[in-house]
Amino acid sequence: MKKLAVTIIGSGNVASHMGRALNPFVEIRQVYSRRPFRAQKLADELGVPAVSNWEEINTDSDVYIVAVKDDVIQTLAGKLSVKGIIAHTSGTVNMEVLSPVSHHYGVFYPLQTFSEERTPDWDRIPMLLEASDDESLQVLHTLADFLSNQVEDVDSKQRAKLHIGAVFANNFTNYMMYVAQDIMRESNINASLLKPLVEETISKSFDHNPKDIQTGPARRGDQKTLEKHLKALAEYPAYAQLYAIISQQIQDLYE
Repeated sequence: MKKLAVTIIGSGNVASHMGRALNPFVEIRQVYSRRPFRAQKLADELGVPAVSNWEEINTDSDVYIVAVKDDVIQTLAGKLSVKGIIAHTSGTVNMEVLSPVSHHYGVFYPLQTFSEERTPDWDRIPMLLEASDDESLQVLHTLADFLSNQVEDVDSKQRAKLHIGAVFANNFTNYMMYVAQDIMRESNINASLLKPLVEETISKSFDHNPKDIQTGPARRGDQKTLEKHLKALAEYPAYAQLYAIISQQIQDLYE
């Protein structure tokens, strides 16, 4: 069976990890990036040509994966015209922004956080797809199946809500970990002491309704402890404000 020909547009973490993961299964024809060094670095790793001018992007690939910043997608879409399927990897951008590029367009969204120093476990990453037509959707499914054991069709409205949920679950949780470690660092406390607690909390939140398993002083209505914590946070005004707001949100949930 002939391999799908794919062009990677982008050279950041998503583009790089996705390109590496797809490379054994497809024919990657080209890597594009506005930054020549980044384009060449990924292209060399994949063994394909690199380009840094949008006019040089080839027009005969089966699929174009656009893995760039959200605010660049529409700008790039206004410059391209291809015959194949073009799909972006964004969690928030509507797929219709790609309609000027091709009659066949869609979304190829991996629900995961990517960083340069960690190799993702693609089998466990949900791939969320949407396409302008059934034929394009089937091709995107074929690509996604090379990567993940969890591939689902999700429309733009669902994806927008999912992305908001992901910000709360991932970005905000990570920031809370920063706050916790920052407070502990001041007293030379090893932050790894929190790891079993965090792992248990996350695990339980998927086994039960989080509302049913909430613990802590706000859930108990323990006003003395809340006031004690706020007093201790006096030297961290921003953290104190955050603590007060979230504690109030928790209390309001059980009124």
